[in-house]
Amino acid sequence: MSVTFRIDGLDEPELHVSNTNAADLLDHLGFDTEELMGGATPESVLFAISLHGDLGAKRTVVSGNIIWTGREEDRGVRYSSKLAEIATEAGRLGRLVVWS
Repeated sequence: MSVTFRIDGLDEPELHVSNTNAADLLDHLGFDTEELMGGATPESVLFAISLHGDLGAKRTVVSGNIIWTGREEDRGVRYSSKLAEIATEAGRLGRLVVWS
């Protein structure tokens, strides 16, 4: 499963991330993660990114035969950068940033 971040009403630009990374990103930025669906004004997304910075790395954890994969530092930077790009364009167009 994955979550797509995009400009409301448009297909491009977009950012696809796994549910786990989407929940981490939204939580890191201070947005609700319960349904992994929602939206926000471009200004609030850009403010959250500037306030909280990039999503950091996540350690890989092995628990018995289950492996919870980690996240490299640069992946969090790419997520924040692309989300900022989407929010900037949404602001220019007067539209919301949405995710589902």
